[in-house]
Amino acid sequence: MAAMACWSAQAQAVKPVKMVIGPDGMACEYIGETADKYHVMCQDDGWVDKKESRIEYWSPEKGKGWVCCRKADGKVNIYKSADAKSAVVGQLTNTKGYIPESAACLGLEKGWYKVNKDGVVGYVKARTAWWSAKSLD
Repeated sequence: MAAMACWSAQAQAVKPVKMVIGPDGMACEYIGETADKYHVMCQDDGWVDKKESRIEYWSPEKGKGWVCCRKADGKVNIYKSADAKSAVVGQLTNTKGYIPESAACLGLEKGWYKVNKDGVVGYVKARTAWWSAKSLD
């Protein structure tokens, strides 16, 4: 499996990640290009025709990418609103030896990631989570 690039929004500002969106909608990280193809990295590296693809810049602020629990062998709560006193509507776990659970990032608001996990929309404290432009699956 390819290494996953993750960032903590609390620790540093996340620079947008250049992504190539293929004709099937699959998003891969941009590596380089030739006159007619993009060199990309998904699970492995490969090439995609430019005519059938487009470039997007992903960041949590743009509501793109994925969020997972940053604590090894831990879990984080997903809250109904961007307030730790609101109801817990789900969790993201990170079990040692397994790929961490992830949720689609819908945005970043005042230190909270807005996420969608299995159709449930909620908020995760940014300081407890990692953001990645690549899917963890």
